[in-house]
Amino acid sequence: MQVFVSQPFLMLLFGVVLTYLAHSSLAIVLLVVGFVHSGLLLTDAGLFLVLGANVGSGLLPVIANWKAKRNAKIPVKANFLIRVLGVAAVFPFVSPLLAVLADSLPAYTTPAFFHLFLNIGVAIIGLVLLQPIIKLVTNLESADSESAQAIEPKHLDETAFSSPSKALACAKREALNMADIAQIMLRNTLPVLKEGNDELRQEIVIMDDDVDRLFNAIKIYIARIMREELTEEEAQRAMDLLSFTANMEHMGDIIEGSLMELAVKKANLGAQFSQQGLTEIAALHEAVTSTFELAINTFISEDSDLARMLFDAKASIRELESKSVTTHLERIGTGISQSIETSSLHLDIIRDLKRINSHLTSIAYPVLKASGKVPKTKWKKNRPLKVTEA
Repeated sequence: MQVFVSQPFLMLLFGVVLTYLAHSSLAIVLLVVGFVHSGLLLTDAGLFLVLGANVGSGLLPVIANWKAKRNAKIPVKANFLIRVLGVAAVFPFVSPLLAVLADSLPAYTTPAFFHLFLNIGVAIIGLVLLQPIIKLVTNLESADSESAQAIEPKHLDETAFSSPSKALACAKREALNMADIAQIMLRNTLPVLKEGNDELRQEIVIMDDDVDRLFNAIKIYIARIMREELTEEEAQRAMDLLSFTANMEHMGDIIEGSLMELAVKKANLGAQFSQQGLTEIAALHEAVTSTFELAINTFISEDSDLARMLFDAKASIRELESKSVTTHLERIGTGISQSIETSSLHLDIIRDLKRINSHLTSIAYPVLKASGKVPKTKWKKNRPLKVTEA
């Protein structure tokens, strides 16, 4: 830093780098306060570091959203541009500003107050120049590719609320649209886990945003339906629809928030599953994918026989999961290095696939209940499923 003291622009760049490494402009401002208070830095050099911290704080979200959709990148790039303009406007006047602040503030607090006043100024610039800056960034930002286009609700007819049955049918069509996206996410999970395909992983992350967007829209739509005068059957259908979409949303969160994070962890470690371990994961993934297809068919048809098959699938997946855990532990016991390296990954993936399957099989409950067959939820080893007449 002593090298940069006589080079304000380099000191500013150093502040940008420090902010990126710390991922916090406030941390750097407090660090500067400590440097100035200890005499390590002169106050004017500290102020240039503060300017760099403010540029860095605008750069961080730009980097974080580098592969995001166009609409997500526009506000963070506009924010970055506004911050750069604010810093550029202040940069030539640091010495005069320091003279003003030095008369009324202790030297070691000057960087903190400078940071505060700078952000107030940036906020004012942002309010004044908001529209032209947004327009400029929008024109410069390229359009999303076709695969990255945000998926918006297309079946939620706003004119259908006077007929609850029609509105519920619209919600069901949108729920199926949401389920199709979640199903693609699940299918693409295995290639990401096996091969570490980062491009495919990014697509899954984007699809989870689509699932969340559709879930919120359907949830609001169903809430509006339930404000109408509904029959008991219609009210139950609305609740079943909400339950179905909630299950889809939870599955999307498990895939994006857990399985994709495990894929990143595996790639960072450079680890590989043993051949037997990969076979077990693939077998469980295939079984859960088949359950997903059965769950969708059950939801569409509301057929009690399909619901019974779907409910039975829970026991099958549980047996696969239990067998995989047992054989995995056996491989660890025999000292297979790949199994030891990927032990936590293997067990977490098996757990997450089982969680997804639980959300899928729960779709059977409303159909079985409506048909007068209430399933027992306690499983007993090597005993068939019992269904009681309501």
